Amino acid sequence: MPLPATVSLAILLAFGAALPGGGGLANIGVLTCSTSEGGTTHSEDDFSQGARGARSVLSMLCTFRPVGSGPEESYVGTVQVVGTNAGRFERATIILQVNSMVPIPFHPGLLEQGYSVERALKLSRWTPLTGETKKAIMLQPIAEREGPMRHSEGSEPPTAVILSVTLKLRSTSA
Repeated sequence: MPLPATVSLAILLAFGAALPGGGGLANIGVLTCSTSEGGTTHSEDDFSQGARGARSVLSMLCTFRPVGSGPEESYVGTVQVVGTNAGRFERATIILQVNSMVPIPFHPGLLEQGYSVERALKLSRWTPLTGETKKAIMLQPIAEREGPMRHSEGSEPPTAVILSVTLKLRSTSA
């Protein structure tokens, strides 16, 4: 039985494969996040960065699996989503490839910071999020899972995008 595209993609990324068009970025791991339900939603239109629709802020629990031999880490945080169906991110799974523009030695809490989309970039489902403190680290959305529906790069685009992510180290196996 063939694996779903999102599972196949996550497996490839876990073994260090790069996404097409990676632009010389090094893949340092995969971050898989599960969101909660009942986040804060503002239903007014939000025209920031060309996005339209409701803005939702959801809590999430994430697992970072670094490429190579680094220890697995757990993070807690939030995700801010904007769009006409931003609520679909409640109780969803979001998979992000963690990239770096320069070689970065692994240390506990490597991903602990805020990430946001660059204002100069056109928003899409796949717009990368850049670290606010450690700017060399980027989170690239690669897949979302919501109930029985699965979305991965190249599939039907939803009408919601991730604007920001905040991560705080919860635990590490180091």
